[in-house]
Amino acid sequence: MRIPRYLVIALAVTGVIVVASQFYDRPTEVAPVARALKPTRSVTPGAAAARQAEAPHEIIDLFPVPEVLKPASAAQKPPPPKKVEPPFTFQVMGAWWKEGKRIVIISDGIQSLLLCQRCRAANVIRPGDNITPEWQLRALADDHLEVEWLPQKLLKRIELGDLKSEPTR
Repeated sequence: MRIPRYLVIALAVTGVIVVASQFYDRPTEVAPVARALKPTRSVTPGAAAARQAEAPHEIIDLFPVPEVLKPASAAQKPPPPKKVEPPFTFQVMGAWWKEGKRIVIISDGIQSLLLCQRCRAANVIRPGDNITPEWQLRALADDHLEVEWLPQKLLKRIELGDLKSEPTR
């Protein structure tokens, strides 16, 4: 294997410098980094001692322990949070009567559902059936329908307005 010429020269120069450094002594004195200045005014030893006695050293706590907050008295309990129900996304769209039985139509803009008190038709939601997994139809009265939000058992009343009675011809 052949070593390039520039590496041979660099190796020779490094060797010469190492050997030469072994023969020459280094100075044993270390040059001072900083030097003391002469005071511009005279300082008496008694004045310096008096100054130290006047200013006592204040102890500083580098790692203070935080103060522990005492809990409020047991009599001041916060009021229980109000039960908040999500909005019932369905709206009453209309109703029709068939054989003297009212069928109420509700819709959320995507799907329409039929609610009936005593119908035997298929795909009709009756009281006790779930409208969605979270909402259940509890009652279908003449003037309102009542739904329950199942996670917290909250009832919501929805007025039917003009859909109370069958229109006349």
